[in-house]
Amino acid sequence: MTTILFLDGPDGGGHSTHADALARALAERGIDAIAWHHPVHPAGAVGRARVEHYIDARRALWALCNAVVVVDRGPFSGLVHARSVRAGAMRPDGGTGLASVDCATFGVDCSVAYLDAADATLDARLILRGEDPAASHGERGQWRRLAAAEGWPVIATDGDRDGVTRALLTWALRVLA
Repeated sequence: MTTILFLDGPDGGGHSTHADALARALAERGIDAIAWHHPVHPAGAVGRARVEHYIDARRALWALCNAVVVVDRGPFSGLVHARSVRAGAMRPDGGTGLASVDCATFGVDCSVAYLDAADATLDARLILRGEDPAASHGERGQWRRLAAAEGWPVIATDGDRDGVTRALLTWALRVLA
């Protein structure tokens, strides 16, 4: 049986870094675990086009068998993006309906840990990657509202990586029990 663990949250939260670290920590405990990373969306993909890109990429998850798969973004990333697009009136159809269907597809099997950090930390990380942090501010608010509404565990990634890995491992082992 495949179990999918989603690490989600705003851009710069450390999803890829911590997906790799959590998969390694689980494997060190004898659990067959792998990290799976979404391919970067095409340049200029906004709204529905971005949501469709991530949905298409996640189809590969259904082919993985008998492992714990730690995913660096889940279906909620499309929903947050679509809501942000709609709130910013960039497009009338930001893909919200399609993203909602994607979220429903994973249903009760969707275990999410919400990775977040202080705005200054997230901005600094995005600047180091050569990205404009202002472009992510709308999504941050959407993420924080969704995480609070869903009651996801919040893992602060401002601290040291080992501490974050320990917190994620504690969460993952509880989910897998």
